[in-house]
Amino acid sequence: MAIDKRAGQPAQQSDLINVAQLTAQYYVLKPEVGNAEHAVKFGTSGHRG
Repeated sequence: MAIDKRAGQPAQQSDLINVAQLTAQYYVLKPEVGNAEHAVKFGTSGHRG
C-alpha cells in the first residue's frame, strides 16, 4: 500500500465530520431489518488470533 502524500499533515476541513449531526442521526435513523444493505457484517479485518 502506498503512503498518502498527506500523511503526517493536519486534517483539512473537508476531512472532518459534523459531530453534532452524526450524534443527532444516531438517535433518529433506524435500520430497516428486511433491507440487506442495512445489515451489519462482522469480519476479522485480516487479523488472526
